Amino acid sequence: GGGMSVAVADECAKAGLNLPVFSDALVQRFREFIPGAGNMICNPIDAHFMFMNLEMMGRTLNLLSENSGADMFIISLQLDWIYTASGLQAQYLEKIASYIADVGKKNVRGKPLVVAFKQYEDNPDVVRHVVIMRDIFLKEDIPFYEGLTRAISALSRLAGYSEFCMGLESR
Repeated sequence: GGGMSVAVADECAKAGLNLPVFSDALVQRFREFIPGAGNMICNPIDAHFMFMNLEMMGRTLNLLSENSGADMFIISLQLDWIYTASGLQAQYLEKIASYIADVGKKNVRGKPLVVAFKQYEDNPDVVRHVVIMRDIFLKEDIPFYEGLTRAISALSRLAGYSEFCMGLESR
């Protein structure tokens, strides 16, 4: 994978979260609609262009939920990149949040979904839209974290609690 996907995989491993390896058949299904150039199809998926084509994001979440053995999902939003790629339209951030809160949430089929964001530049227009995005996500019970480390930590704690509860049930 690329630098970002390796860093995320390392953070997940440190937190005790296992990332299932995608089968060759699943990778082939992704390659039907995700171009190879610049897009890593391994876990975690590093394909930022999906934020510019939300239908692809929906298809990706649907395939992952059906076929990958994934128990939970993190969507990482690099807000400065999205803002620039969308032609400096901060409103597009709101569109992404609404899509994830609706279609994205449905496509993960009840599995835990969290959204992490990172903003490097102090752009007031983006900052205003972070608050709007937070409200959209929280209205749909989707946690919204600043930074992947916080999101990964939260899912790690959730996984630990789930394992604890399963241990209680087996007694």
